[in-house]
Amino acid sequence: MGSEPAPALDACPLCRSVLRGGEASCPDCGADLAPYRDIRQLAGRYLALGRDLISRGALAQAKEVATQLPQLTSEYRAEIAELVVRIALAERDWATARQALTDCSPAVAAQQQAELGEQSSQSQLARELYNHALTAARRGAYPLAASQLAQAVELDPLDASLWQL
Repeated sequence: MGSEPAPALDACPLCRSVLRGGEASCPDCGADLAPYRDIRQLAGRYLALGRDLISRGALAQAKEVATQLPQLTSEYRAEIAELVVRIALAERDWATARQALTDCSPAVAAQQQAELGEQSSQSQLARELYNHALTAARRGAYPLAASQLAQAVELDPLDASLWQL
């Protein structure tokens, strides 16, 4: 599967005996550790793929990777949660982002929480400007309505409902 070194295991997946490093088998129970290293390495590749897909804007594919990863391993729970949060933020799905934050590492959770707060407040402000634009249009103040609508779209360009009166 490539020339990357197999990631080290901290403990035997079967008996939980502490491992020192690159053992081929568990010193206590004799289990072959190669398949577990392969799974861990594959999971790491899928994490990298998910991050790459997000950076390229392929959110549907990234979401599929994030959905399938927990079936492969439970070792990368915080990293998978970070993928889910990043996808949810990109899709403006605040509830999913908040829920996934609980499984992120504290440092990532703090950073993503700040991003979530900023995005949701911008979205709320955009929605308020949109409502003011509707009110102004109903009163016949079309230049004001157009200005407020333009500001709303600038704040949250991904919300298609802001593009119409």
